[in-house]
Amino acid sequence: MSRPQVERNVITALKQRDRVRKIDLSPAPISLLKRIMAIKRPFPALTDLDLCSTNNEKAPVLPDSFLGGSAPCLRSLHLDGIPFPALPKLLLSTTELVDLALFDIPRFGYISPEAMATSLGSLTRLRKLSLRFQSPPPHDAENRLLPLLARTLLPALTSLHFIGDNEYLEDILSRIDAPFLESIDIEPFNELVFDTRQLRHLIRRTEIFEKPLRAVVEFFGSSIVLGIYSRANNHRVLALKTSRIPLLWRVSSFAQFCSSALPPLPALESLAIRKYGKYWQGPIENTEWLELLRSFASVKNLALSDNAAGCLVPSLQGLTVESVTGVLPVLERLSLKTSARSGPIQEAIAQFVATRRLSDRPVAVLYDD
Repeated sequence: MSRPQVERNVITALKQRDRVRKIDLSPAPISLLKRIMAIKRPFPALTDLDLCSTNNEKAPVLPDSFLGGSAPCLRSLHLDGIPFPALPKLLLSTTELVDLALFDIPRFGYISPEAMATSLGSLTRLRKLSLRFQSPPPHDAENRLLPLLARTLLPALTSLHFIGDNEYLEDILSRIDAPFLESIDIEPFNELVFDTRQLRHLIRRTEIFEKPLRAVVEFFGSSIVLGIYSRANNHRVLALKTSRIPLLWRVSSFAQFCSSALPPLPALESLAIRKYGKYWQGPIENTEWLELLRSFASVKNLALSDNAAGCLVPSLQGLTVESVTGVLPVLERLSLKTSARSGPIQEAIAQFVATRRLSDRPVAVLYDD
């Protein structure tokens, strides 16, 4: 069937407004999206809307008249590369919305943090919120982090996923409260200086972080990922990622990100560090590794992969009796692969263990396959 015929069939089906419950056009050609955006009458039974453009650079802007500005039964809304600056108006009518995902938001589809937070206020059933920008959005300095009398409460929100500008993230987090979050996934655009106080406050107010936790830091070919997991069910409750323009990122940058974002987490007692690929075999100063470890002061158990041990262990060797307890002060157990039993790594571990013993903070070393 030809594309024109397919588009005609879609438009014909959409004329049955009272019967349409789900619209999934992912991806959709620009020609069809232009016809969709012309729909100005409401779909009273619509529960799921998923629109994705085949060409994000030419995607048409959805007007405020889209769907007649009302979608009272909508439960899931996904827009991928589709600019919709009038979305806050539509959200005021979507009180049943459970899942809101805006992917690849272009600059001309910008919605201010204030407008977004205000529109979210009516979504008392919202469980999942995803905001992913294509590039840093414009900012109005006068609207950044204005003093607020109260935050917008999102009582059902359990999942937050954000890719974008650090300032936008902080702005919107300063305006919302989500005490029952179970999963936070953050990937900032490449910035070498972080101020994530609002993310830190959000984590501190979220109950899931009060339960036993374990952390995993993974170095891939071009990114670093910190995952924090519930020890009860192995569910990931937090992910902090870097993956854009990796040459600008250093371990010290990621350490600063972690330190800025994470409040003290007494329930976080286990940390694993794994390293894959060759990119991160480049020059990494010992001070950078130590800075990363200082982000996890409550850790009692540290496990290192072979590659991670080869890079990180030398930084532990140079610690003195006076400085050794400033890094992982309550560490009790260090787990390594059996390949670390000999050579320079073993020598460095032996010196670290001896120094910890002299500081009255002994560490047990375990080896496994």
